[in-house]
Amino acid sequence: MTVPVTLSAGSHTVALAVSNPSLGTATGEVTLDKIDLTAAQSSPETVYDAAFADTSGNASYAYGSIGETGTGAVVLTSGGTTTFDAYAPADGYYTVKTDYTSAGGSTALALNGTTVATYGSSGGAATTSSTRLYLAAGINRIKLTPNSGTALSLRDLKVDGARSTTGVTAYQAESATLAGTAVVQSDSWASGGKNVGYVGNGSANKLTFGSVNAPAAGRYTVLVHYSNNDRAGTGNYNTNVESRTADLSVHGGTATTLIFRNTYSWHDYWALPTTVTLAAGTNSLAFTNSSGYAPGIDYIEVAPVLG
Repeated sequence: MTVPVTLSAGSHTVALAVSNPSLGTATGEVTLDKIDLTAAQSSPETVYDAAFADTSGNASYAYGSIGETGTGAVVLTSGGTTTFDAYAPADGYYTVKTDYTSAGGSTALALNGTTVATYGSSGGAATTSSTRLYLAAGINRIKLTPNSGTALSLRDLKVDGARSTTGVTAYQAESATLAGTAVVQSDSWASGGKNVGYVGNGSANKLTFGSVNAPAAGRYTVLVHYSNNDRAGTGNYNTNVESRTADLSVHGGTATTLIFRNTYSWHDYWALPTTVTLAAGTNSLAFTNSSGYAPGIDYIEVAPVLG
């Protein structure tokens, strides 16, 4: 258990007892191993133990390297991966720290399926690497993969609680360029009171954000805020919910198909992150679907992956 205490500079005596004049007598007993005294963070961190993460491929566990939490480390070589499900309470930039020891080569860090950073060899010494990443509200999958010739001992991953939205730009769908059947719809639950529906079901029915500005060329997170309450069938004991898809392209290039889960109401908006490569200056992002309708789109947020 964790108990916060306030201490002045210098030496202190910390006592644990069954009874106390102020608190009374405890019920039961406990076997005490040790206590750890750690300085409290100004912005609390969430620690994700590597031993509890999703590990696959060439991996083993080293319980002699206890780290901060005492759960041990995951030892990876080429072909092994460890994936953390890191939670963000809101969209924004967070400092992600990785505690590890490595030798022989570099390690790749991927966010939601896209490699966004590379950590060099630590030369066999314990080290911590920090990266400022844009995380979407909810669960973000962060994967560590040692490259060829690298031996990686991974202890944990930490997410700093301090959040920033500096550098994030929002673009409303109703202010974008609509083509074909795409139409602006009023919805008091949408940002700005409007969204865009009837995108897709034909390649000409398109929604284009033609003025997306990138301060520098590189990888950017696009966070799509949408609603989807598509249903199929008439079964009495089945909600019959369906996902919808949309193809996202940059400057008319090769499109990426995005899958939008059902939000169970046309007035309930969720967010789906994806990663694109943008050129410095003005970029054009288009949503289409040649074979079916895309979800209702409220707005998008665009931010450099690395803050």
